[in-house]
Amino acid sequence: MSDNSPLAGGQEGTSNVGFSHEAMNLLDLLSPRPTHVTPQLTRTGFSKQAEFNTLVLNKLEEARKDPSVLDSVIEIIKERNSILVLADKNPKLLDALDTAKAIEGASGASSSPLLQAMMIAQALTQVQSQSNDRKRRAASPSSSGGQPFRYRASAFPQAAGAHFTRLPSLAPHFAQYDNRASARRESDFVRNELRRLLSSGAIERAAHPSVISPLSVAHGKKLRLILDLSALNRGYEIDLSEGIVSLSRDRIDSALERLQHLREVESLTVRDRNCAIGCIMAASLVLGDRASLLSRALLHTVAVHQKLSLSSSTSIPLSPSERDEVDRWIRELAYRAVRSFIEKPWHFDVRVETDASAIELGVVVRDTQRGTLNTSRNLTLSEREESSTLREVRAVDFAVRTFEKEWEGMNVLFMGDNQGAVSILRKGSMKPEINEVAQRVEEIRTRIRANFKFHWIPRELNTDADLASREVDRDDWSIQDWVVERAVKRWGSPDIDMFADETNTKCERFVSRVPSRGALAVNAFGDPTLWRDRSLLWCVPPPSLLSQTLAWMRGTRAKGILGLPYWTSHPVFPSLFPSNFTPPFLKDYIMFREGNHIITPSSGTEGPFSRTYLDSPFILLFLDFNFI
Repeated sequence: MSDNSPLAGGQEGTSNVGFSHEAMNLLDLLSPRPTHVTPQLTRTGFSKQAEFNTLVLNKLEEARKDPSVLDSVIEIIKERNSILVLADKNPKLLDALDTAKAIEGASGASSSPLLQAMMIAQALTQVQSQSNDRKRRAASPSSSGGQPFRYRASAFPQAAGAHFTRLPSLAPHFAQYDNRASARRESDFVRNELRRLLSSGAIERAAHPSVISPLSVAHGKKLRLILDLSALNRGYEIDLSEGIVSLSRDRIDSALERLQHLREVESLTVRDRNCAIGCIMAASLVLGDRASLLSRALLHTVAVHQKLSLSSSTSIPLSPSERDEVDRWIRELAYRAVRSFIEKPWHFDVRVETDASAIELGVVVRDTQRGTLNTSRNLTLSEREESSTLREVRAVDFAVRTFEKEWEGMNVLFMGDNQGAVSILRKGSMKPEINEVAQRVEEIRTRIRANFKFHWIPRELNTDADLASREVDRDDWSIQDWVVERAVKRWGSPDIDMFADETNTKCERFVSRVPSRGALAVNAFGDPTLWRDRSLLWCVPPPSLLSQTLAWMRGTRAKGILGLPYWTSHPVFPSLFPSNFTPPFLKDYIMFREGNHIITPSSGTEGPFSRTYLDSPFILLFLDFNFI
């Protein structure tokens, strides 16, 4: 050792070796970090947690070199928490995730097609599981004596609820997926076998598979990997690239064959109906609640006759409502039903609140373009005797029939405070009179190509519609048709009724007080052209509007027939019947004496127009202001 070395000068060798602080940091970064190894544990749950802990530890070791790795550590922990939240609702998710990772690791594929495959396979597996449950229930007689299908599945399913599987959303990061239990137990074997098959070229990854089938493992002298192809026989065609599922051609042909049989055979049996219903309900994965809504007449016939313990071979002709359903289904299946299994955000264009009181139907329409509109209709005497649920369904039917032209192609959200009515509008009812109204709503929706959704809201949030349903219209009376015919023979046919609604109009075109189905306009005093551009008006206004009506006829120089009770105390009387001359605009009149049955009464229970006759005369005037 040379004399000028640090040690020769009496200095300690560890005090300074000549390296800078930056150099020491560089050496520290370049030196290898310890790799943490997962301990071998016997309990599966502990082992999985240890694997995750080891993964996080190794990532943290990397973060010493590269602090940006901390972001990925945070994402891993957040992702793990998300999985635990989902697994808390469905414990099978953890096993399904292991299998999914095994397949992904073997194929080298990205996660998106895999997750889509998981989602469809799970949906089809659930359908098959439900079908097996129904078969098991059908094998044992029910103990309920009042059940119509005592030796079969229930005649009153919650529409398609017992058959329809809501397809999972792609929004969650992980979808539910299950291989067979044997494959989950032998996950290492499945992983290695898939790698071997991929490397040998025996299988390859499909970018857009049409069917996803679960795997199982057979135990014998050696393990064998088995691909379950039962999904191919379920009658669905799945396009993962487009995110849609549709009925297969074979399933459609089978359903059409059953339906054509119902149309053509005269001596139909309960068994024939059951076969057709089975074909329709089996398609509920695609058709959803509509499969039940549009089959209730067939279901009702089967339920009634089986409740009477009649043989399934009993001959029962098709009822008119059943024939309508069969014809509708044949038209429905003429084009292949398609449904998206990707839940997209649904934004409504119009929100509708409905309610029904004991005497009135109320509707509140909230439209971002037209603002808020209120309309209502009196219930007829027979409708007032109906159940509250039927009246609530009628309120929605009234809304749809009134605004169907305005809602063409729109998304409409209906909100009501009767849960039974909301369910019936979605799925139908076994009561024919209620289901007929629900089907009419669906028919209008289909015709105008709109999308309807029905939601329940608490009564305290439906106050506006409740108020609208209590505003009784006591002026919905009208003149009986024989009186109108007499006027037409004398003065000609009017071309517009200025004060009417869809239930009492005397002309094809009419103007209503509130929005009404088929109305040319709302509010007779809102547009002068309604009065001026007509050859002959029919005006039978409420007595309170007589003075305004006469003023508008004079101001627009209109010609028309004006009907009114002959009340000498009414303010308009001196203008129409001066004591010393006949006004030039009064061309002719017809007088009906008191007691004549000329009135179609108001739906209101009180007032002078609540009966078919009046206590005073009634007069029709032929007025022409065009030549004065």
